[in-house]
Amino acid sequence: MVGFIAEKIDPLWSFVFDFFQSGLPRMKVSASLSGIKTRWRGKSNTTNLDWTNRKTEIGYWLGESFQGRGLVTKSCRVLIDYAFNELKLNRVEMRCGVENKKSRNIPEKLGFREEGVVRQAGWLHDHFVDYVIYGMLASEWRDEGKL
Repeated sequence: MVGFIAEKIDPLWSFVFDFFQSGLPRMKVSASLSGIKTRWRGKSNTTNLDWTNRKTEIGYWLGESFQGRGLVTKSCRVLIDYAFNELKLNRVEMRCGVENKKSRNIPEKLGFREEGVVRQAGWLHDHFVDYVIYGMLASEWRDEGKL
């Protein structure tokens, strides 16, 4: 695995790109929020990169005391731009817990379309939760002037 840190976009954010191979080339792109003492505060990353179908998913987590500052939206925008511009992917998905309104605000702010609900798709603490699937196509990202 090879890793490198790209330029800092915000004093707290550094974007880490990990490249690895396993059969077909795969790549995982992540952004980790760290402060002066490098305390973990949040993360945004791509998962399930599918080269055959030219798509990926973006996931994120942010500590409660750092929410509401637009940090995750900003990091997701960078990851989406990278997915469409550099990786030449056609589709990006985000999955959010149906009841997690703060998480659902991220893809909605970015212009993603709500595409459906996957029932009992994830385990949270002591129970299953349903996920809302949001999708964005490269052509839609371009049409909105974001590319």
